[in-house]
Amino acid sequence: MTAKACLDGCASLGFSLAGLEWGRECFCGNTIIGDNRPVAEERCNSACTGNKSQNCGGPAALNIYIRENFQMKIVVHTFPNARYRDSATNRIFPDRANPDIDRNTMTVEKCIDNCADQSYTSAGLEFGGECYCGNVTYPIGTVAPSSECNMACLGDSTQ
Repeated sequence: MTAKACLDGCASLGFSLAGLEWGRECFCGNTIIGDNRPVAEERCNSACTGNKSQNCGGPAALNIYIRENFQMKIVVHTFPNARYRDSATNRIFPDRANPDIDRNTMTVEKCIDNCADQSYTSAGLEFGGECYCGNVTYPIGTVAPSSECNMACLGDSTQ
C-alpha cells in the first residue's frame, strides 16, 4: 500500500478522501465524521507496505489525503432481492427526498442523485414516485415478494 494507491483506489470508487492506518489499511470517504481531531505527527509513523519511505498512519491514527478538483461520481450498488416491506410509522429510510422533485418525473437515478446530494448513502422508492433516503446497512428488514414491488417509476416506466 502507498498513499497514491489508496487515494487512486478511493477515487475510483467515487470518494474524495483517503485515509491510511497501520501502514497498510486504506479507508475512503467524502467527509470526516465523528469526534475526530488531529493527533501528534509522531503517531502516524507506520511505514507504508508498498513504499517504506512513506508513512501510512499508525495505531488508531490516519494520514488523510484529499483529491484536489475531484469530480464525485455516484457509485450505485443494487442488492439482489432488495425489496423490503416498509411501514409509515417505522420507515426503513427515515427521510423523504427533496419535496421539490415532481413525483411524476421520478426515476431511480433522480432518487439516488437526490439522496446523494443530501449526503445519504442509500435510497429507496415507493408508489412509483416517492423517494426516501437514509444511511443503512443491508439487509434492512423483511424481504417483500416481487409481486409487491412491481410499480413502475412515474418518470420512466421501464424502471
